[in-house]
Amino acid sequence: MNRKRLIILLATLALLVLAALPLGLMLVGPLEDRFVANPALPDRVDGIVVLGGAADEALSLARGQLVLGDAAERLLAFVALARRYPAADLIVSRGANGEGLDSDARTAWPAGFFADFGIDPARIRYDGRARNTAENAVFGRKLADPEPGENWVLVTSAWHMPRAMGVFRAAGWPMIPYPVDYRTDGTPGLQLGINLRRAMSLLALGLREWAALGFYRLLGHTEELLPGR
Repeated sequence: MNRKRLIILLATLALLVLAALPLGLMLVGPLEDRFVANPALPDRVDGIVVLGGAADEALSLARGQLVLGDAAERLLAFVALARRYPAADLIVSRGANGEGLDSDARTAWPAGFFADFGIDPARIRYDGRARNTAENAVFGRKLADPEPGENWVLVTSAWHMPRAMGVFRAAGWPMIPYPVDYRTDGTPGLQLGINLRRAMSLLALGLREWAALGFYRLLGHTEELLPGR
């Protein structure tokens, strides 16, 4: 066997191993299990915050309609909670994401989406300044100006919730976690299968999020490496 064929063979075997072994599940699962799904909420909710990442900003502006991505559940849960608690303040913290869009452009397109679901766009305040999760908490708190004892709900992806809760706690803003957008089913034990695309996606997501948790802890953005209840 020549060298070229050996390299191709080894690369193929490596991909098969990555596709078969649940490495991504082992990384993402513990993140998603830190906070309970479908948590019981109090009768009074004073405000709801949803973090960005649900929509493709550039495509939405280009096409004049909301284009949702993998984290669409964030907006869907936000809408459901907004309807459930009609007196709650609503904050959409979407972040800059390096797109260079000014705040007016960034806040124009979602209004029709929320109105279509019976939510008065005037209820919603937008924070488009945040460049990362830490700034979501800092800028969002300034915008909300919550009073002591208020009940605020935080909506974001389950795998992202530990880091999000860590930075909101560090910012002095207690939140009730409402995780959505699950990527694992919570089943313990070894789960084998052959799905390269899903395996690689989960592996990349898990590596990135664990690295971000470590980085945030080193920078002092969170007080715990893996925040939980």
